[in-house]
Amino acid sequence: MMRMILMVATSVLSACAVGERINTAVTGHTTQCIDGVEYVQFASGASVAYSPDGKIKTCRN
Repeated sequence: MMRMILMVATSVLSACAVGERINTAVTGHTTQCIDGVEYVQFASGASVAYSPDGKIKTCRN
């Protein structure tokens, strides 16, 4: 029984952010707002988002 609970817990925890990864695969990127700063997430990593004038993009959580 304990093994079954461990398998279910592992499966659930490994599925975190799967939706974001799927969106990234389809669109090429997705954006996240963390502590008022917008980040662009790619399949290979993430970066701070910049506005056209070179300033860091801010956002509201």
